[in-house]
Amino acid sequence: MLTPYTYQSIISTMRVKLNNSQLSGLSQHLPFEVVLEEPRDVKGLLEILGHNMPWDEMGLNKFGDPLKKPNRVTFSVEAVNGGFVCDIHPAFACYISNLLTEKK
Repeated sequence: MLTPYTYQSIISTMRVKLNNSQLSGLSQHLPFEVVLEEPRDVKGLLEILGHNMPWDEMGLNKFGDPLKKPNRVTFSVEAVNGGFVCDIHPAFACYISNLLTEKK
């Protein structure tokens, strides 16, 4: 389960903790192998996943506003015990949550 944290900044973000098994699951959505050892690796993975998110009017309704794709979806990633804490766009957090709970 995605673990939300309360976080306030100038840019509206959501703080979530992703453990290593969740990151492995997310990496399965890419057409190539990724190695996730450092925060910048995780940040890169999340940015690539963000490009695949349905930001058009039809798909975005499931994930919230704004009506157009923001410039960035991942703002920071920090390593913590057992995973990584990530500040991400709230709509992107919903998308990641859906990817992690998809039935295979």
